[in-house]
Amino acid sequence: MTLTPFERIILDALVAGDTAELVVLREQVAAASATARELTGVGFFATLAIPPGSPRLAPAIGGSLSDVGATLIGVEHGVGFVLFLKDGALDVLEGFTYGEAWPAVPELIRWHYLRRAGGSGPLLETPVRDLARVRSTLSGDSPQWP
Repeated sequence: MTLTPFERIILDALVAGDTAELVVLREQVAAASATARELTGVGFFATLAIPPGSPRLAPAIGGSLSDVGATLIGVEHGVGFVLFLKDGALDVLEGFTYGEAWPAVPELIRWHYLRRAGGSGPLLETPVRDLARVRSTLSGDSPQWP
């Protein structure tokens, strides 16, 4: 199954940056497909497949990336995303609302990065144009999507 344009936009935002690890993850995103999608009522899980020939991070590298949020039509309080890694590769993309119904067809108004107030406080939105302050590893032109 191919990734939807919505999934690609969010994945691209999650792996933006110039660290060696993010470069590898971007190559994985370019080759990725979805093997399954599960709607939960308040979000979704998209299981990702990375072709065997794609570059991988060290097998022990797992974890997640979760600093992207978005505004969708019909979702009052916004949405968030988590990209899970397993064995050095992209594994699952999760999208979720904060208690509202996930739309049947998500319509993106805009996406943004999240940052902590004072380094440890509540999460705050950071507009795409302010990426340099959020991810110091970004260089050059940042991706621009609605």
